[in-house]
Amino acid sequence: MISKYLLYNKHMRLLRIFLIASLLLGVIGYAVAPGFLIATDHTIAFALFSVRTPLLLKFFSAITLLGSAEVLAIAVLFLTLLLWNRKQKHFILTLWLTLFTGETAMLLGKILFRRVRPEILLQATAETTYSFPSGHATTAVAFFGFLAYLLIRTQKNRSVKIHVFVLAILVITLLDLSRLYLGVHYLSDVLAGNLVGLAALLFSISVTERLIRKKNILLSTLPLFDIVVLLLAELFLVFLLVFVS
Repeated sequence: MISKYLLYNKHMRLLRIFLIASLLLGVIGYAVAPGFLIATDHTIAFALFSVRTPLLLKFFSAITLLGSAEVLAIAVLFLTLLLWNRKQKHFILTLWLTLFTGETAMLLGKILFRRVRPEILLQATAETTYSFPSGHATTAVAFFGFLAYLLIRTQKNRSVKIHVFVLAILVITLLDLSRLYLGVHYLSDVLAGNLVGLAALLFSISVTERLIRKKNILLSTLPLFDIVVLLLAELFLVFLLVFVS
């Protein structure tokens, strides 16, 4: 048990170092070589614009709603009540701390960089806030990354853990692609948002793991059915927003 804990802490430290280095390199690159980054961002933006179809626009418009404030607010409240009812209150701290630190860092980044959105011609939907970093990309990693951590931490079946991890990566990737395909973000916006969300998630996990260890909290298995119901409810809400409203 001790050796596993030490190995876990070592990996967490390495991940934090990697994230800090990535963020610093991103900031330095944005300041030192803006021409290259802007050219790359614009090339990808126009390439995706050139392959737009009505069907894919509808699909990615639905996907992007998974990371919208309205849908996530309901999902977070539902998940909070679920964790409280299942006596998993320590994970409520992880959830809210992740979202708070991620959203705060993201908003500060928007204020600091004040990067404008892609050209109006490219935007399939109107956005008025600053572009860098992407709020959807931040919350995608923060929320769905938390769900992955929650299930991986409370499930015993290795196969379930692997499937949960892969599914979380898939959902996050689709959300990232939706922001690019709809023309409301550049690639660097999305990647920066992912890093901010991941940094917030790892910080919150570190706090939670210390709390679990300090108070000797015994973790119980969280029924997969609960999370499936949550995700289905979120998808149903997206369906209503896209096809009914």
